[in-house]
Amino acid sequence: MTRSISLIALLFAAHSAFAGITYQFTSETSGMRSQTIKGTVLVEGPRMRIDFTTGDGMLFANGSRAISSDGGNTLTVADPRAKTFYTIDLGAILGGPDSVVRQMGGLLKFDVRNPKVSVSDRGAGPAIEGYATRRSAISNSYDMVVDAMGQKMTIGMSVATDVWWTDRLSAEYTNFLQARGVKTGIAALDKHLEAQSAMIKGFPLRQVTTTNIVMNGKAMKSTSTSNVSAIRKLTIAPAEFAIPAGYKKVASPMEKLTGK
Repeated sequence: MTRSISLIALLFAAHSAFAGITYQFTSETSGMRSQTIKGTVLVEGPRMRIDFTTGDGMLFANGSRAISSDGGNTLTVADPRAKTFYTIDLGAILGGPDSVVRQMGGLLKFDVRNPKVSVSDRGAGPAIEGYATRRSAISNSYDMVVDAMGQKMTIGMSVATDVWWTDRLSAEYTNFLQARGVKTGIAALDKHLEAQSAMIKGFPLRQVTTTNIVMNGKAMKSTSTSNVSAIRKLTIAPAEFAIPAGYKKVASPMEKLTGK
């Protein structure tokens, strides 16, 4: 009898480890540009879907749906109203200067100088959505020399992010919009950030990111606050991560912009 109970417990634990999750996600930005992004996220294994109540007005329209089936390497964005979809490289969303260089075909060049990265543990944070949290602070700064067809300009960048995370939920549930707060889009700098961010071993429930930019002697600042709510664990059918039949593939906004 004891052996049977142990087997049942083991099977239950295995099922729980691979169970999916759904939650509400909100990101509000003020400063250089005011923007609010809201949606519902579903994640199970390498599959993720975000249904945007309010999109960014560029890549994600209101009411659109973004799906990834390969752990976030690529995204398929569907418009239920137009019954169309397009595919984009997730690096183009998270990538900053590096991805811009690729898209502009060498017309722009970037040289990153004086990079600095730090990550620190700020101790226990308040409970969020019933989950105990810890607070971590991530900061990075660098000077970026931009060469646009011979015209050079230096831009000073500094980004500080406070993350309240819980180890009771896997970091694998993190959506790509949350990753914006801890990535610069500069491959060499992101390697250092990733290495030092190893202390964050769970799911971010709240993030506050402050970005300061100095360009041509002018200082600009923006603040983004991201929150997760209405968390539920559940099993999600594979069909929830599929584009419905009959949808037509179209060019992505980036392809339309660059003509590629």
